[in-house]
Amino acid sequence: MFVISKKSLHRATLTISMSCAFVSASASAFASEWIDAGPAIDGGAKIQLNKNFHKKSGKFKAMPESMLDQKDSIEGDFVVGAYRYVYSAPKQENGHVIDEMISTEIMDCANKYYGTLQQTKKYKGKIVADRVTADKDVLMMETRSDNNDSQLCELHAGAQPAPADRRAVTNPDYRPKVSGQDVDALLDKYAPRGSKK
Repeated sequence: MFVISKKSLHRATLTISMSCAFVSASASAFASEWIDAGPAIDGGAKIQLNKNFHKKSGKFKAMPESMLDQKDSIEGDFVVGAYRYVYSAPKQENGHVIDEMISTEIMDCANKYYGTLQQTKKYKGKIVADRVTADKDVLMMETRSDNNDSQLCELHAGAQPAPADRRAVTNPDYRPKVSGQDVDALLDKYAPRGSKK
């Protein structure tokens, strides 16, 4: 007959209680990593931002907004953060059914250059597609208008990000429907007639 002493039973009960408390605390901490940032512009998903950030140093390819800016790379210390889309209904994308997409971004918040390091797509919590971009292939694009990355930058700065669909367009040259005259004006602005090729 196997006998368990009261002391051993008490110790085992205490260990199990502490383990349960640790698992519960870990689950709560993970759940609180994501905060809501409003609906996506098309209304088909809700956007969530991760509160955890880290830094990444290096030199990456860059694409300025202005065609006159000849910059082709950007170097320094950058912020890395993540946002995710939680879709209101499963969707088909590149041969996969997904209900969640997580994008890990590298950001120069001060100069509004953003690039993607990794995109992970899930269905019911399981990864169905995962694309990691090698450092040599990362392209950081200058984007002055508000977007998911600028929301992350606001969160990193300690501000409450505004929902994407409520933001005013900050780019004065933005035209939702480009006319032929708009195209001609852009050509005249950035490649005036008579300019050298």
